[in-house]
Amino acid sequence: MRRGSIFQLLGIAAIAAVITSLVAVLVPWLPQPASREAGRIHFVRRGNQRLLPATELGGKDVSVGNLVEERLGKEVVDRLVEPLLGGVYAGHAREISARAAVPQLVALLDHDRSLTRAASAAMSAPASQTPVFAGVSGGMGRLPRAVAGATDATIRTDATVRDLAGRPGGGWNLVVGSTRDPEVVQADAVVLATPARSTARLLSDIAPVAALELSRVEYASVAIVTLAFPARSFPDVTGSGFLVPPVDGRTVKAATFSANKWDWVRASGGDLVLMRCSVGRHREEQVLQVGDEELVRVALADLAAADGADWHDLGPGEQLAYYARARLNET
Repeated sequence: MRRGSIFQLLGIAAIAAVITSLVAVLVPWLPQPASREAGRIHFVRRGNQRLLPATELGGKDVSVGNLVEERLGKEVVDRLVEPLLGGVYAGHAREISARAAVPQLVALLDHDRSLTRAASAAMSAPASQTPVFAGVSGGMGRLPRAVAGATDATIRTDATVRDLAGRPGGGWNLVVGSTRDPEVVQADAVVLATPARSTARLLSDIAPVAALELSRVEYASVAIVTLAFPARSFPDVTGSGFLVPPVDGRTVKAATFSANKWDWVRASGGDLVLMRCSVGRHREEQVLQVGDEELVRVALADLAAADGADWHDLGPGEQLAYYARARLNET
């Protein structure tokens, strides 16, 4: 979305490919610079990259935003890179590692000073037959149930692990349960598939160096607002959704037309059309400090700003709305 209107961007479906190739493919969609001087600088950067000094990273890292801005200007970052990375990582382009997010592009820059040519080279590989979006019919919630049903292991839920310690003779002791009724569980081996901070706490005595590194991992809090509308009055939309540049000042950073994205969602929706909106970025937790009703109201208002439709009037009394909060690791 750009300034209250939705624009289709070539390659937007292939999120990973777009992040790598956005410079070569999406630059023509860039809005005109606000001033003549800005336009002159912007044109020089876009059209004469071969005259600019080569980007030499060596063994250093740089943010995606700074890498692109140096070659193509602030407008490309604000209008194209920020919404793409914000939608994927819930972060900020000028803070996200280029080596972590677009390693293919960084590797190609070692051989070509032009960012657009490097991006074009990254796109030149044969097209994959793998679907852009892959998932489990019926939702990812089916996956853990299938795994549980395929094993003879004992599975315990709602059992908090409070402490982890090695046994003198080998193996591990886990303290499980409440502080008032703890239980010691013995295990030959332990796999920690837990959030970074919880893992750091459990490893503080066993592996203090690893625990320190894990404790420094930052998270971004987000809210997912899922909406259901009567199919008969839902607007005629194309594509799988849209992304919103932060410079537009909207609360919603991305919207997904779930019924367009997943065949099974459309088939199971019946008379309802499902979609979802993402709210929140790294260090922007304040926008989430509101009630459910306010999050839904804000989401509907931002949807209306995107295409001009009055989403509040899509079947009065028939809308279903709920949201689920999630924690996303920024890295």
